[in-house]
Amino acid sequence: MWQSVRHARLIFFIATGLALGLGIVNRQSTFAQINVPPAQPPAVVAAPAAASFIFLPLTSKQPASAPAPSSFADQVITLVNQYRASAGCAALTTNAALTTAAQAHAVDMAVNDYFSHTGLNGSHPWDRATAAGYNWSMIGENIAAGYSTPAAAVAGWVASPPHYANMVNCNFQDTGVGYYYLASDPGSYTYHYYWVQDFGKPW
Repeated sequence: MWQSVRHARLIFFIATGLALGLGIVNRQSTFAQINVPPAQPPAVVAAPAAASFIFLPLTSKQPASAPAPSSFADQVITLVNQYRASAGCAALTTNAALTTAAQAHAVDMAVNDYFSHTGLNGSHPWDRATAAGYNWSMIGENIAAGYSTPAAAVAGWVASPPHYANMVNCNFQDTGVGYYYLASDPGSYTYHYYWVQDFGKPW
């Protein structure tokens, strides 16, 4: 865990029965913010530099369909870059390390039956980016579950102001998208479709 991480913000948003999550970390700030829908009882988990994170377990029920092609990740990036262009931001560049981190987290959530920015091993988005080899000065992450297409997942993020803010943050330069379809999803979190988009600014 990076001891130099001094700013952490994690916001969760629930839209139309589907699950969304957002996180952003900036090494250069000393401010920590928590924003959680008040009706949900949170469970607090540890975060670096005395910042607090809130984790909300969310559920989603949507009928599953056939597995998606590997191009789904590319479609997400194309759609996000279209929104960035409209906001006056440069297009994100696909980064292999961030893609590795995002894909691993999407698979981990699906296979191990959870939905959170915090991995079961205690890892956070910046930990996974670092482990994948990305040397960052700023990291953001959007997650979603239950959306069966790239357009639906991106639309869910766009409908949530904090997720959209991550998408059109002009400070981010790199991105990686992970997608995993779990046809048989019998656990507590039966989303079937798991999405992760990591955003990064190199150090």
